[in-house]
Amino acid sequence: MNPEQKLKELGIELPQSSAPAANYANAVRSGNLLFIAGKAPLPVDGKLPKGRLGREFTTDEGYQFARSACIDLIAVMKNELGSLDKVARVVELQGAINA
Repeated sequence: MNPEQKLKELGIELPQSSAPAANYANAVRSGNLLFIAGKAPLPVDGKLPKGRLGREFTTDEGYQFARSACIDLIAVMKNELGSLDKVARVVELQGAINA
């Protein structure tokens, strides 16, 4: 089963990858490596979530925000590579939460 079939099986539909939030590239290739810029959560009801877990948002909402940011990262991979079949492995993944 290829990665896109697996996403479909999991009920995950990739959105159009979001544009960079500032003056930088979404992704840069160097040899066989693809470096992807950090992503924030996707907008909820047209607004980007701003606040702190435990204050403005619950842990469950934080999970959904992190999930949406990761789905956007996968969308960037597909957009840059043309197919997720070209991904052999994820070497490093970093995340940050305002908690």
